[in-house]
Amino acid sequence: MPTLPMCKWSSLGAAASLSACKSTMTPCSGGYNTPSNNKRKQISERLKPCCCCTGFVGAAPNIGADFFVTWSDRLVQSPDGGKTISISLDYNSGSAIGTTAKYMFGYFSAQIKLVGGNSAGTLATFYLKSLGENAVHDELDFEFLGNSSGQPYSLQTNIFANDLGGREQRMDLWFDPRADFHTYSILWNRHMIIFYVDNTIIRIFPNNNGLGVNFLQSNPMRLYSTIYNADSWVTQGGKVKIDWRWAPFTVTFRNYNLQGCASQMNGATACSTSWWDQPQYWSLNTQQYQSLKYIQSRYVTYNYCTDQIRNPIPPPECSNT
Repeated sequence: MPTLPMCKWSSLGAAASLSACKSTMTPCSGGYNTPSNNKRKQISERLKPCCCCTGFVGAAPNIGADFFVTWSDRLVQSPDGGKTISISLDYNSGSAIGTTAKYMFGYFSAQIKLVGGNSAGTLATFYLKSLGENAVHDELDFEFLGNSSGQPYSLQTNIFANDLGGREQRMDLWFDPRADFHTYSILWNRHMIIFYVDNTIIRIFPNNNGLGVNFLQSNPMRLYSTIYNADSWVTQGGKVKIDWRWAPFTVTFRNYNLQGCASQMNGATACSTSWWDQPQYWSLNTQQYQSLKYIQSRYVTYNYCTDQIRNPIPPPECSNT
């Protein structure tokens, strides 16, 4: 079996790492990465782009109307007409989908069931990213780091604002994310960003413009879901590689919840009446803050704020995140 080019980890985040991965993949013989016209037509009909994404996108959208395949449509499946969707990684390619709409602020969630068995070297992601080659890089990441059989998945979150990232936090989960579906959510408004797992707050990123910290407030973003080979870094720092005997590696999504302000609207003003931009979501109350601190003390295994090698002086936002 020939040696495949590996997907190299990039400090530029999930999107850049995925882009590097796709650029190193060698197209397969026999049209694996170029499906037949019939196959492409079937996928495009099921996941056809939305032609008129204006206003608000509400809860539980039809995947066929709101998503399109961004990479390797032969590995994207939706057998029940869009209620669930699976994306897979095999020896030749990973896969990805993205929303047809782009958003300025909102609440975005999905129920996700991760790769079962030996997932070492695989990286599944659920993230928002700004658009276009010339756009300022804003990004909000859920990254699911695969592991060997019997070893726990790690969940990594990261935030990029105005091209500045390096804000990784990594944690173990209090459940097995391979055994069943669990809900992963991002709430993003003018005042704060909140990451949730099963409605439990695991991370916040307040608007700290007053401290000179950039915030995500001017660039619309799309929501993406991906899986690809990242075994150069994902499992034990790259020591454990993908075991292709377990391929294909599949992640399943359902109950996407897209409650965002479509970017055609007038930015923050048009969205200020939405539930996710009300005062109770501008900051945490005492109970929420205590719960967050408990989660972080119990489950977080890496935090850029406390990495004295990378950040001898903690970044200013670390004082209240």
